[in-house]
Amino acid sequence: MTIRRTYIQPLSRFLGGVFGVLSLSSLIACSSASNEILIAPACPKIQVPHATADLYAFDGQGIDITHTAYHAQISGVNGDCRVGPHDAHKRPLTRVRVGLSINVKEGPAANKNKLEVPYFIAIMRHGKIIDKKIFTDEFDVKSSHGMLQTHTPLRFIDLPTGNNELDNDYTLAVGLQLTHEQLDYNRSHLLPAHFEKTGH
Repeated sequence: MTIRRTYIQPLSRFLGGVFGVLSLSSLIACSSASNEILIAPACPKIQVPHATADLYAFDGQGIDITHTAYHAQISGVNGDCRVGPHDAHKRPLTRVRVGLSINVKEGPAANKNKLEVPYFIAIMRHGKIIDKKIFTDEFDVKSSHGMLQTHTPLRFIDLPTGNNELDNDYTLAVGLQLTHEQLDYNRSHLLPAHFEKTGH
């Protein structure tokens, strides 16, 4: 399935809000060995914290547009769920594949040909974070004339399937990995980002 950001308004005042809640659809997989139709286990919910959908990197001399090195923003989240491997105790796992669509734009203070954009996938259960994985992808902005629309590799997250394959009580929170200063900037300057499901 594909989830897209519904609008982008990077320099307006942030109005508040907590999370945009999304869902990954369960897919039907076909076994190549026996042509048996298998129903994939239920997917976790996906949350994109509003304040982590944008990353403004500055040159250290100020936080206005003239000091912006680059702006990265999540424009979509793509993924699916399928039957995964078993854990060390032979319990079934659900494999969630998650990828981000990211827009990257150079600012007036840009001074690098390649930019590193960090992002996270946090595993939550009953409102508590039980694990967090941080990834960093490198993008070549110079070759794209300062504006790049790209996709991260699919990341695999294995979760316990549990006794009921039609229910999943885990949540994945996905966002850009920010410093405290970058997070404060987003909360002070940006509108909350919203995402909606656009495909299967």
